[in-house]
Amino acid sequence: MVKIWIGNVTPLLESEKLDDYYKQLPDHRKKKADKQMIPLKKAQSVGAWILWCKIKEEYNLSEESTYSLSHSGDYVICSAIISGEKDGQLGCDIQQMVDYNKELPNRFFTTLEIESIEQQPTNHQQKEAFYRLWVLKESFQKATRQGMKLELRSFEVTLGNPSVIKKQPKEFPRKYYCHEIETKKPELEEYKIAVCTTETEVDDVIHEYSFKDKSLNDK
Repeated sequence: MVKIWIGNVTPLLESEKLDDYYKQLPDHRKKKADKQMIPLKKAQSVGAWILWCKIKEEYNLSEESTYSLSHSGDYVICSAIISGEKDGQLGCDIQQMVDYNKELPNRFFTTLEIESIEQQPTNHQQKEAFYRLWVLKESFQKATRQGMKLELRSFEVTLGNPSVIKKQPKEFPRKYYCHEIETKKPELEEYKIAVCTTETEVDDVIHEYSFKDKSLNDK
């Protein structure tokens, strides 16, 4: 079973609030956060790790548990395997749909993926298709534990309900399941979120952690 948590890091732009959470980080994560010179980037770095800490606490997970972090814009997400295979693989990604350049698919995607974008009837739908593919492909990269070392054109995603990894590298023969995560929050309409995992069960509820009042609410 995979659980997914999300948090808006805007409150962490206040130095006092950021310091409260920064103190909770282990040294290696503090060093990573310290490298971020842009306030939002530092808030993202701190917030993503705090989500992982809260998930560990909530589900009594060990340091060796499988998890994945991502951030974009005002949001950070953390997904974690709380039960299932000991060697389960997992990756997640969130991306804010910023300005879309129609040349981007040609730089990163396969011919069939490019065609699936170009077949969309409107510019907005093409933009959405691009970001759907992007978060799904980056989630797969993370799930394989290769990250950006894995060439984006070395595998192929077919959009659908559900979307699937249609072609994948021979060195990663396991079955991976794609999940596109949707929320009903209006402020998340301009974001795409995806999880890719070898686990067969993914919670369809995304849990929201508030950095403002330190409360947890299911959304």
